[in-house]
Amino acid sequence: MPDLKEVPTEERRVNDIKADILDTIIQRDQMQQQIQQRQRVN
Repeated sequence: MPDLKEVPTEERRVNDIKADILDTIIQRDQMQQQIQQRQRVN
């Protein structure tokens, strides 16, 4: 894994944004699955 100091700031920011977007998508998917499971129970 490359040293963070060697990574340009712009690239690091882009990677942070990508990670944030992935986290948001994963959380939204989990919420939708929970909602679907609740609807199935009712």
